[in-house]
Amino acid sequence: MKKIGIVLVLFSLLLLIILPKIIFPESDTVDSTGIVNAIRFTGLSLILSAIGIKLFFKDK
Repeated sequence: MKKIGIVLVLFSLLLLIILPKIIFPESDTVDSTGIVNAIRFTGLSLILSAIGIKLFFKDK
C-alpha cells in the first residue's frame, strides 16, 4: 500500500507542475475557462495526494 501511496502523491505533484503550463500557455490573456480548469485540476491533485498520504501511513 505504501508504493501505491507514493505513486499517488508523485502523480498529484506532477499534475500540479505540468497541467498549469498546459492550461496557461505563454499568452498574456487568461479566460475564465482556464481558471476553472486550473481549480479543478488543483482540487483533483489535492484529493489524490490526500488518498496517497492516507495509504502511505496505513498500518497494514
